Amino acid sequence: MSHHYSGPDYGFPHGDARLDLTDVYVFPAPGKSGTSVLIMNVHPSAGVNPAGATTAEPFATEAIYELKIDTNGDAVADVAYRIQFSALGDGQSATVRRVEGQDAAGTGDGGQIVFEGAPVSTGLEAHVTELGDYRFFAGWRSEPFFFDTQGALNSLQFTGADFFVDADICSIVLELPNSDLGQGPIGLWARTVDRRGGEWVQADRGARPSQSIFLTGSDKAAYLAEVPANDARFVPTFAHSLEHTGGYAPEEAVRVARSLLPDVLRYEPTRPALYPSNGRALSDDVMDVFISLITNGKITQDKVAPHNDLLVGFPYLGPPHEDRSRTRRVDSATHVGHPLGLTTFGATLTEDIDWKSFPAFPPTARLAVVVGEPSEKGLYTVRVKVPDGVKLMPHRHHEDRVYTVISGIFYIGVGDRFDAETLQAYPPGSVVVLPGNTSHFHWAKSGEYVTQVSALGPLGIEYVNTSDDPRHHND
Repeated sequence: MSHHYSGPDYGFPHGDARLDLTDVYVFPAPGKSGTSVLIMNVHPSAGVNPAGATTAEPFATEAIYELKIDTNGDAVADVAYRIQFSALGDGQSATVRRVEGQDAAGTGDGGQIVFEGAPVSTGLEAHVTELGDYRFFAGWRSEPFFFDTQGALNSLQFTGADFFVDADICSIVLELPNSDLGQGPIGLWARTVDRRGGEWVQADRGARPSQSIFLTGSDKAAYLAEVPANDARFVPTFAHSLEHTGGYAPEEAVRVARSLLPDVLRYEPTRPALYPSNGRALSDDVMDVFISLITNGKITQDKVAPHNDLLVGFPYLGPPHEDRSRTRRVDSATHVGHPLGLTTFGATLTEDIDWKSFPAFPPTARLAVVVGEPSEKGLYTVRVKVPDGVKLMPHRHHEDRVYTVISGIFYIGVGDRFDAETLQAYPPGSVVVLPGNTSHFHWAKSGEYVTQVSALGPLGIEYVNTSDDPRHHND
């Protein structure tokens, strides 16, 4: 789970899978003296909240993907590589810019162009762009991260089942001369920046694996929005998490927390890569290191080995498991039955609706996707069935929603606290509009009800109190 699903409730930052920073790697280029490889992985091929396949479009065209390099040890960027993507026919192309000095520490879309119009790979073949001592790749690849995620969610009871063995990821790979990294050791991190409300807003950031998932607690949003130079503010939060997960004494927890911050990868280009002492190679078992640390040595491994599809040459990550240049994945946990598309005429009969459980719902509640793809941007329609007596505790969705009551009496209340006295009852045929990010709750107070919900995806659900979230009940 490295930085996978680093948004609220294992969702995606800003509700967009393409902005989710998963892993950062840096290592000497094999067989090329004086050259290093920087890798920024984003956009997992499948999500947890919402569950199922993510969009086939690799990168967000309204975002900046950035590699930050500190050359003097102050955790402030002195060099930055900014990658932006634009539409190119039926695909995407990339522009890579280099920024130095004070501008590297800031946010913007300027800089000296290194590559322009570099094609993005969506199929099995890797489209590589070369210019002098530089090589660049961007696109879908096989996920190199390996970890027993289900074991982690089952109180760290690991079985060696690799959650990511068949997954894909979107990779940005930059091979460059070591001279571009300064004269000595560097600190490296990556971030994604999204244009929201006309301004650039940091969506995700990180370098060291899994810290933002396991150690940030209630400070996760603040952590993802911060810069490494200010990471000392999170030492108490990390220390508290370490006391809980590993039974550390308070003083020792503070010492370990300080060793993890600022959140940068230290790298000396003249030495072999080996996490956590120097950079990070694609086959480094970073999660064994992390598990041992957060449990204070009580658990030392998750029994998962590196993937066997890594390449010896550029771009070093294996080909994706799915060829997205031809098809899109349509069978996933989010797709229930065969939802209708929006480009052709079609219809679904009531008896054809296929009800399934949904991880964010109580166990007996059901969801059916009727139209569209809830995990992607665009219109979707789902139906929700809640049995008699079941409550959905206060939660919110980032998207605006329109509810139509299909059957039963739909009880809904607004607020951060479940209050039966404020519930409003709506009979079949009623239409209810719920603005995005409105805290609300439901109760099948007088029998089973079915609602139909239409909204613009991606779908998201965040509980006001994480203890009410069914996805956390096995943590």
